[in-house]
Amino acid sequence: MKIIKEHILNNILSYTILYILIITSLHLIISLNELMFRNWIVYISTIIIVIGLTTGIIQLALKAKKKAIKCIIIVLFVIIPLIISPYIYFFLRVAGRSLSTRICC
Repeated sequence: MKIIKEHILNNILSYTILYILIITSLHLIISLNELMFRNWIVYISTIIIVIGLTTGIIQLALKAKKKAIKCIIIVLFVIIPLIISPYIYFFLRVAGRSLSTRICC
């Protein structure tokens, strides 16, 4: 148990996932009250999430001892941004626009 705890505390990816959960829950709470974050908060959060995911995956690849696991992690490093990019676009453009029109009109 102690080894798992030390591994999680030394992993950048776990902190990034925690940050994603916090930002998503705050965004949900705020949008339920028909409010929205300022744009710079959304942009900075997106940058933090992208940097955290990138460094977390690189950290996992460097800590892996088997060559097959390293190859899988590197392939995921290439595929994950392709999967995540539409969601980031939706979060920045479509969700922000729909909230701002609901507040204004």
